[in-house]
Amino acid sequence: MGYDMQMVEIPSTVPDGMILQNPTTPDYHRYTNRAMPVTLLAMEWANVLGFDAQPEFPKLADNALERLKELMFFQKFPKEAVEEGIEPPNAEELTVVDDYNAKVSLVLDAPGHGNLPPAYKFQSNSGWLVTPAECLNVADGIDKNNEMIASQMFTDAGFSVEDGRLWLTCWANFNRLAAAHGGYRVR
Repeated sequence: MGYDMQMVEIPSTVPDGMILQNPTTPDYHRYTNRAMPVTLLAMEWANVLGFDAQPEFPKLADNALERLKELMFFQKFPKEAVEEGIEPPNAEELTVVDDYNAKVSLVLDAPGHGNLPPAYKFQSNSGWLVTPAECLNVADGIDKNNEMIASQMFTDAGFSVEDGRLWLTCWANFNRLAAAHGGYRVR
C-alpha cells in the first residue's frame, strides 16, 4: 500500500545528471504510507503546500451507486461482467456514467489556490492531478530549502542529512520533470 505518482506524459529524455528515485522509469515516483507524511511535512517546511478544503465528489442515490459500479466494471471488463451476469448498459445509463465520470474528473483535476498543491492531494490515492504549476512550486521550494529541511526536519525524523538531501533532491527533480510533462496523478 502506498502512493504512486505517475506523470501525465512519459518523458522521452531526462536532463543529464538529474537524480530520480527510479531512473529507468522517470515518469514514476512512489512513497509508502510511512514515507508520504514525511514528504508532506517537508513540503510544509518548504512552504509549498496548500491547505484548501477537499472538494466534494458528486453524489448519487444509493440505488444508482450500485448500478454505477456495475456499469463501470462492465466498461473495464466486459467479458467478466457478462460472466457474472451483469446486464449491459443501455444508452441512458452510458450517459449517466459519462456525466458522472466528467464530474469526478473536474474534482480530481482542480488546481490549488496560488498554484500550491493542496495537502489533500497527497493524503489519498484517488487519482488527484498535481498540475504543472503546482509541480514547479514544489520543485523550487524544495530545492531552495533542501539543506535546511535535510539538516533539521529529516534528522528529527531519524534520517541522516545525506538521506534527507537525496530524498528531497529526487522529489524536487521528479516535480520539475513532471512540470514539463503535464503534471502527475497521485494514485
